[in-house]
Amino acid sequence: MFSIAPFLIDIFTILKKYHFEGYLVGGCVRDMLLGVPPKDYDITTNATPTQMKEIFSPHFYVIESGIAHGTLSLFRKDFGRVEITTYRSDGEYINHRHPRCVKLETSLKQDLARRDFTINALAYDPFDNTTIIDLYGGQDDLQHKIIRAIGSPHARFSEDALRILRALRFASEKNFIIETSCAEALYQQHTLLQHISVERIREEWNRILLGESAFKVINHFFSLFQNIFPYLKTQKQESLESLQYAPYDLIVRLCLTFQQVPMQDIQSFLNTFKYDNHTKKIIYKLLNAKPIQSSKISLKHLAHELSISILDQLIAIQEAQFFHKQQYKQELQHTRILLAEIQKECYTYQQLQINGKDLLMLGFPASSIIAKTLQEILFAVIEEKIPNERTHLIEFAKQFLKN
Repeated sequence: MFSIAPFLIDIFTILKKYHFEGYLVGGCVRDMLLGVPPKDYDITTNATPTQMKEIFSPHFYVIESGIAHGTLSLFRKDFGRVEITTYRSDGEYINHRHPRCVKLETSLKQDLARRDFTINALAYDPFDNTTIIDLYGGQDDLQHKIIRAIGSPHARFSEDALRILRALRFASEKNFIIETSCAEALYQQHTLLQHISVERIREEWNRILLGESAFKVINHFFSLFQNIFPYLKTQKQESLESLQYAPYDLIVRLCLTFQQVPMQDIQSFLNTFKYDNHTKKIIYKLLNAKPIQSSKISLKHLAHELSISILDQLIAIQEAQFFHKQQYKQELQHTRILLAEIQKECYTYQQLQINGKDLLMLGFPASSIIAKTLQEILFAVIEEKIPNERTHLIEFAKQFLKN
């Protein structure tokens, strides 16, 4: 049914040799059924952590960091790292996030019952290449592109409130729809997200924004997202259509959710959810950037102020915003052509054929005068008043010093 890496086959071979069960489980099985290469693999087994350590230590580097929860990590250079976990059930959840304890179990059925959604409760034995273990209709839900909770969605979300955002993220990334009772539970229990760390909420929101169906999901659940992220309350819902035409660039897509949002609310959001300083710096540059004008000189000035990469993001934002406006679309296409051309020209101090040391040797005094002179030289080159050639730049510098 599936092509399985030799590294994984070796793990299952060892389990079978010692008469233990073993299954690939969860997201990797889901992704293989969707025809998507899994990003990682999880294995579940009836072997206890002690038994796993005993049988795998001669063949793999065994990492025990998750042993308290029944998990070992197996590492080998030819593949990397795989987690293998004893069948388990979860005890009572605390803080709407983590179980107070986990209980090691002896059956796969007990392990699958603790999972969040039907599409994530699938198991596969590579030595039985014809059968998917599917106790909750996950394959049918995959076929019909449905996100459905196992059992009561209210219970699943109350146990772990992060599942609220995971449901929305799966819908965005995989173009799925959320089953009705599950969708109702999202609205009714979203306040439980107050128990989740802002970092985890931020990461799920980022992945929702980067999903192929980001606009579809955010538009459908807009009032829910407004409650989770209050800055969206000043954002016009219809303007979020621009997300459909944006590249898969997180900063570009974040900026498209800020279109009508006051700067103080944007700053509050970015600080509350602990976005890193580099991301915030770029966002503020984009939001405060001068309007793009389709001339090489103005683009070179912008490239100097922002950098080529940020200017590229600024153009991408405007392309998404004005996708339906043919006149602006044509202007931005022309701007793209100019952007490619100016990258071969001088728009930064590093590209100048003269530097501060050269000016010192010419007898320039203070560093402040040198800095001002270099700026004047760069702007003259950008504005095509002089070529970026050393002799012309030296002559320009001498004349500037005289004046």
